[in-house]
Amino acid sequence: MREPSPDWSAEDALDHLRMLASAENRAGMARFGINTGNALGVGNTTPPSSLANGLFLGVSYWDWLAGPSIAMCVFILMAVFTTSGPGRATLIRGTSSMGWPLSSLKRPSGGT
Repeated sequence: MREPSPDWSAEDALDHLRMLASAENRAGMARFGINTGNALGVGNTTPPSSLANGLFLGVSYWDWLAGPSIAMCVFILMAVFTTSGPGRATLIRGTSSMGWPLSSLKRPSGGT
């Protein structure tokens, strides 16, 4: 298979895309309600090497872009860990200024 080149004509590019096309991809598009009358059905499962080889937090750039659920989980964990530390420090600092140890507190009545 020839690699795409900037000196290709439009017909060369279309011939290359037709070679990559598949009926399976067109059927998948139709399942989602996409009009496949003029569609070639070229898949996009192979990431560009610039996105596949780079890693951030052990995940490739391609997966960061293709799977926003990964990014969302990282942002949630980041928010939990960045806000829980200062909150805990504020609680300890506030209770230490009361003049009596926190361990001397009794359970509230009715508590289990």
